[in-house]
Amino acid sequence: MYNAKLIQLLKKIDKKELKEFTSYLNGLYSKHSFPLTLFEHIAQYHPDYTHKKLDLDYIASTVFDKQKPKRISNEANKILNWLKEFLVWNHLQKSKRSLKYQQILLEEYRSRELESFMKKTLNSIDTQLENATSFGDMLSSIEIYHQAYFERLSQEQKIDRNYLNQLLSYTETLHELIQLKYTSEAIVRKQVFGEDEPKILEISTENSSNIILDNYRNLYTSIRTSNLVGFRKGIAFFKENVLNTPIDEQRFMIACLISGMAKPIREGNLNYIEIALDLYLFGLDNQILITGGYITNNMFSNIVSLAIAARKHQFAHNFVEKYSKYLDPKLGGASK
Repeated sequence: MYNAKLIQLLKKIDKKELKEFTSYLNGLYSKHSFPLTLFEHIAQYHPDYTHKKLDLDYIASTVFDKQKPKRISNEANKILNWLKEFLVWNHLQKSKRSLKYQQILLEEYRSRELESFMKKTLNSIDTQLENATSFGDMLSSIEIYHQAYFERLSQEQKIDRNYLNQLLSYTETLHELIQLKYTSEAIVRKQVFGEDEPKILEISTENSSNIILDNYRNLYTSIRTSNLVGFRKGIAFFKENVLNTPIDEQRFMIACLISGMAKPIREGNLNYIEIALDLYLFGLDNQILITGGYITNNMFSNIVSLAIAARKHQFAHNFVEKYSKYLDPKLGGASK
């Protein structure tokens, strides 16, 4: 293949995105006839891109009537760079309501000294800023509040103390969140791989106004406890509250909880095996553990193995019947 990176990226975009990318090229790069013709030829073979007519020599000699292969490679690199541009542009188009989008917009206003535009935007996202809970939104909020407080266009402008208060609040919350998340991961790695014990954190037992922070406090406490009753209590809190957090955090937390039971499961503790099976089903029923319409082969095998270890043969049978269709056919799973 003449440009492996281009083909790899093209394989990862769907039919709708391919159509959008085509429109993007025709709108911005319509005068570049050579690479557009090349792209039109390549796009015919979506989504597999394995046809022999994608061979570099064939394209150089036939599609472009005896062009040098190096010219084809150079033009393919242009398409690759445009595709990267498109992916970033498309991501922003899908996230116009996100704080990250507003952060970039404010930076552009500031670079153009459009103070009134900045004030209007800040006022319009005030509630969104104050209610930021996810890692990404809090990071964007810190950037935005930093701009608003420290990088004013006019030094005579009255400083809003609320911006500073929010900076202090979010940096404190984010610091605790990062410590909890990364330390939880380190605890799980100790259980699974026998690595060093991480430093113990001092955390509050009271609920905060941040649902993600409360979930991570619960996660950290749960995977550190050796008490079954305490662990069950943590699982109950998780199931009741986790669906109010972003999907990436849901996946991380459920993976930590399941992996955190590795040691008692290896020892054949039926209580923990049953908790793990229940967590797996919770994750599947709520689409936490289904990514892109599929579940992993390893997860599928683990669930069946745990059910058999617990002598829950009917459970294993029902699970296979219900979820085998969620295995990726490309990895040997059943076709949907």
